[in-house]
Amino acid sequence: MQPRVSIVMAARNAANYIGEALSSIEPALGHSDLTYEVVLADGQSTDPTLAIATSFPGVRLVSHRDGGIYDGMNRAVAAAEGEFVIILNSDDLLLPGSLVKLVGALSLHEGGGAASGGIKFGSNAGPAAALEKLVPLSSSGLLFGVPAINARLFRRSFLDRLGPFRTDIGLGADRELLLRALRIGMQGLAVEGAVYFYRTHAGSHTLSSDSAGRVRIYESDLQLASALLADASLSSLERLDTRAYLAIARVKIRRLAQSNGCVRRQDTMERTRALDLIRGLRHYFHWRGVLSGF
Repeated sequence: MQPRVSIVMAARNAANYIGEALSSIEPALGHSDLTYEVVLADGQSTDPTLAIATSFPGVRLVSHRDGGIYDGMNRAVAAAEGEFVIILNSDDLLLPGSLVKLVGALSLHEGGGAASGGIKFGSNAGPAAALEKLVPLSSSGLLFGVPAINARLFRRSFLDRLGPFRTDIGLGADRELLLRALRIGMQGLAVEGAVYFYRTHAGSHTLSSDSAGRVRIYESDLQLASALLADASLSSLERLDTRAYLAIARVKIRRLAQSNGCVRRQDTMERTRALDLIRGLRHYFHWRGVLSGF
């Protein structure tokens, strides 16, 4: 029987958390009769990640080698057989009842490309902070808001139309994929409440609070902005928002460099237009801590 839901995961040396991540799937299904599969792309783990993962039912390994997290996600998505696809990071959790809620929303709207919910985040799911307010997608929201790619259940046919994650722009690949979804007119749906928990910990790519983590994020901001501005098909509004995003990225990375000297990039020395910076500051304070939309 073809699974209705494919939970795709890219992992490397995730033994500390992957068991909890996989254990969150059954509660996310609730008491429904939804069929599912877990498609795991492993990036040559040298710890017990694979032993833990394959002890769970329905886990299918598709790769022992990839070129990073987004290459792994692309491999897992390509191998997924479900009607709907959701990305579960190996250090995060699906919240109870989330898959039932998201599948129900998309099942009722055949034209919907994805259904989105809110998120929680913290060191554990108990006293977690929450972001749950959803607004329609916009280029400013996707650049300056919280993209929450994992809190979205995609229709597989829409993902096929959308294409894979870019693997050349670092952590900005989430935002770039969703910008493409906006540009091709994705019909998004919003569900009430949080559906996904992002775990904050020192090894997180995006939610670690140390200098190295901030450098990764700021560097990816510069990569994403440069890649978007090189696209001749960018609309005038998207170009304005991207220039504003680049201006804020330069300010962030410059301030970090001044505080601890850990960043040295020629890009930080380039001049920033005052109008771009003003627009960027307006978007930054409007979207800070707000979900990008649906």
